Amino acid sequence: MLTGMQFYLSAREAELKLSKETLSIPNVFVDGIHQAKDQLVNSQYHKKCDVVHIAMVCAGYNSTQSLVTVVKSIIFYRSKPIHFHLLVDEISLRTLKTLFDTWNLPEVKVSLHSAEIWIPKVSWIPNKHYSGVYGLLKLIFPDLLSQDKVLALDTDITVLADISLLWDEFDNFKNNNMLGLVENQKQLVY
Repeated sequence: MLTGMQFYLSAREAELKLSKETLSIPNVFVDGIHQAKDQLVNSQYHKKCDVVHIAMVCAGYNSTQSLVTVVKSIIFYRSKPIHFHLLVDEISLRTLKTLFDTWNLPEVKVSLHSAEIWIPKVSWIPNKHYSGVYGLLKLIFPDLLSQDKVLALDTDITVLADISLLWDEFDNFKNNNMLGLVENQKQLVY
């Protein structure tokens, strides 16, 4: 993970290299090259500071323990600021609020949303999933969140690389694209 100073040095080194390469170019093109170089450095800087929004549903003690594992794995590998949007029940709310308050992580924001008010929106859907109605609450993320881009993750995963690699795939999307992946390791009855 690059620190702010390392990023500045890397950008400065690129700028010096570009300046050396452009010395042989006639003055007519210098302003355009500097402008293009500034745009490149600025776009790289803004891309580096892009906040990764991650949404998860967490209900009960077991789910809370799993969520702590996935959060730690995300934070361990991250290179960008993270904003966790957590849809939680009362049990998880108390535990997670205390946890994130005591961790006090830099460049990590957490929004805790009460799941209880959203349950009526999905409780009518027939469901035999082991997590009950909480397994359906991901369906309300578009109503709950105002972000254009969100990674919706389960709590029973471990992230083994920088989550921004997945986040950056949004750059390849068109307006109405979405992506969903799952490989169920458990045989479930629906």
